[in-house]
Amino acid sequence: MSKKLWTIAKGLVAVAILTVLFAALDWRDALQRLSNVSLSWLAVAIALNISAFLLSAWRWQRLAAVLTSPPRYSQAVQFYWIGKFFSTILPSNIGGDVVRAAMARRFGSTTVMLSSIAVERVTGFLVVVTIAVVTLSTMPDLRELIPFGWALPVVLIVSMWIVGSRVVTSDRLKEIVEKAKNGGGLRSKIVSKLQVMISGVMAYRHERGALVFTTLLSVVFYALLFAFQGSLIWAVDGEVTVAALVSAAPVVILVSALPITINGLGVAEAAFVAVYVLVGVDAEAALAAAVLRRLIITASALPGAWFWMTVRTKEADPR
Repeated sequence: MSKKLWTIAKGLVAVAILTVLFAALDWRDALQRLSNVSLSWLAVAIALNISAFLLSAWRWQRLAAVLTSPPRYSQAVQFYWIGKFFSTILPSNIGGDVVRAAMARRFGSTTVMLSSIAVERVTGFLVVVTIAVVTLSTMPDLRELIPFGWALPVVLIVSMWIVGSRVVTSDRLKEIVEKAKNGGGLRSKIVSKLQVMISGVMAYRHERGALVFTTLLSVVFYALLFAFQGSLIWAVDGEVTVAALVSAAPVVILVSALPITINGLGVAEAAFVAVYVLVGVDAEAALAAAVLRRLIITASALPGAWFWMTVRTKEADPR
């Protein structure tokens, strides 16, 4: 399937999911909740979302410092915001992370920057999965389904972190790349770029402190995102306990990241409603909060377009 057809298919899936979601729920009640949104909780939600974003930019800057002379924090924020714009607004096949790496290439090659971004993503993913496994395993209804009590989540978490660390530090990756380079031609050039990226990723095995630091920052980052989701529900006059929030939020984040539709449209909203209904949130309140989440995330990504044009103008790069 061509990229264009694949994009169209993802768009149709998003429309189908949203149609089913709004048909199954009282969308009029959800819209009424949105029209009466609490401005104070809305301000809190916006502040939490931006704070999480600024923290994430700092985390990436610290990781990039391991491999090269990193951009200043203000520049890292600009590059991160540009990437956010591309990944949130544009229905393109070019990921925001790739754009971010390309914009920061004057501080290090694109492949080097991609290495730091890869480590940022891997550590963040491991953290949110760990939180999801721990919180879900404490829920009474789900705990009854776990045949070995606490043993299964503990084994899963330990195995996940071991595999993740092996991927980052294994010499086997370099051996595979070296063999692939011998083919010559375009494949050899692509593999050479991949080798630089893998070498950059493997450099972090000598920087355990940086990995620990970025992992701790990831915990704070996701705590801000969890609070962001909670403030959305409270903004539309919904009710959710802190325990339910910690159990539901990581699941919503993981499901929303599935590449099923364009920018997760429809998938994120359906996941938000389904998961929060399971922990006791009113369905219409969850729907209103999901729509509000999409509006805030989209609006907060718009400054990335201005940063992109500003950076391109300064560089005077016709590309």
